[in-house]
Amino acid sequence: NTLSIFSKFGVNLNNYGSTWTVVSSTTNINWQSVSLSASGQYQTAVTNGSSGQIYVSTNYGSTWTVVSSPTNINWSAVSLSGSGQYQTAVSNGGQIYVSTNYGSTWPDTLSLTNVNLSSVSLSASGQYQTVVTNGSSGQIYVSTNYGSTWNAVPSGPSGNWQSISLSASGQYQTAVQNGEEIYVSTNYGTNWSPTVNFNSSWYSVSASGQYQTACTQPGGQLYVS
Repeated sequence: NTLSIFSKFGVNLNNYGSTWTVVSSTTNINWQSVSLSASGQYQTAVTNGSSGQIYVSTNYGSTWTVVSSPTNINWSAVSLSGSGQYQTAVSNGGQIYVSTNYGSTWPDTLSLTNVNLSSVSLSASGQYQTVVTNGSSGQIYVSTNYGSTWNAVPSGPSGNWQSISLSASGQYQTAVQNGEEIYVSTNYGTNWSPTVNFNSSWYSVSASGQYQTACTQPGGQLYVS
């Protein structure tokens, strides 16, 4: 159900990736992350750097609006629930912002010091949300109440986390580290176990639960499960 992708330029598609069109109002911006609702109607993108902002679209990516608050935040990732009602954005400054109204407003639900939040993923309902941090002592934080409160996994592995992905139900969660292993949780993020016996520079992961794909960088490779 992916309908848009961003790099340095904003690009929009609506025919399963066959053709692409530049969104004129989104060029020359340092895009960092983008996420869509299941239907594609609701789309949210974040930019990085000291002047980072949140952009939202409610018409399938045709037009985009800058969220008035928060601004000037170095965003690292954003993720939407299936309906688009619940949206969570995380920053390299350790902040988690959660929107419960399709991206209209963004309260700050958690602020961590000396932490870089690298990735966030939501279940389809938005009830289950997981955030990972990078660095040598990076942690996993989970929410089971739509992002209202967050807790570090007490017995979870630490490491330089790069990416996290949840299944639609939220029961199955997969996280990857840079230079370490792939970890999987089968109980909504409560417990985590390594699933491969080799280390690699894991960069990103996407998972439906049963089917999972991870990639490495540099010297990139794709691994599927």
